[in-house]
Amino acid sequence: MNSPAGSILITGPNGGIGIGFVSQFLKSPYALTHSAIYAVRDPAKATDLKAALTKAPEGHKYVLLPIDLTSQSSIRSFATDVNTRVSSGSVLPISALILNAGVQDTAREYFTDDGFERTFFVNYLANFLLTLLLLQSMDKQHGRVIYTSSTATDIWWSVNNAYFSNEEQKKSIVTDCEKIAKGIEEYPDGNAVKTGQRRYALSKILMEAWM
Repeated sequence: MNSPAGSILITGPNGGIGIGFVSQFLKSPYALTHSAIYAVRDPAKATDLKAALTKAPEGHKYVLLPIDLTSQSSIRSFATDVNTRVSSGSVLPISALILNAGVQDTAREYFTDDGFERTFFVNYLANFLLTLLLLQSMDKQHGRVIYTSSTATDIWWSVNNAYFSNEEQKKSIVTDCEKIAKGIEEYPDGNAVKTGQRRYALSKILMEAWM
């Protein structure tokens, strides 16, 4: 077997769409031609991912690395670790950077230690920062950056209309970056579920604009 052609890096591989990707990846020929970096919040608790990896083909090379996507310092430390591994040759350049991890807070609002509204930070700003920090480790000819989006970005779709109490909320969903980052709505309605869903939609809209 030849050396791996490159590596793939995926965030959020321990559940949801992420674990679905891992399961399909491990069934594909790429599981042997490409090594993997599975980025999880806590490798010790990544039980679903570890279960999926028991079905990996013999010879699949991978590493589980910790990253807290609510923390700028954790993101920077993770990127430094990956960049060091790639520059040393212990991990091959990244062929696919898959930014999949995300959150949707519909019980109450949360803020990061840096003071950012959590949905905004994890779904948008963390991806923005991590992408820039890892560009030096990308395969310069064939590397691809992939983001997981959402139908929530179509705020005029009938299913998503339920998230908004009035048309003014739709018109004002993206107006001031500082307010977005701090979780300040121009037309709040006090409904935690709807607020969480609007913020999730907004974070994905911002990510699509970045894409």
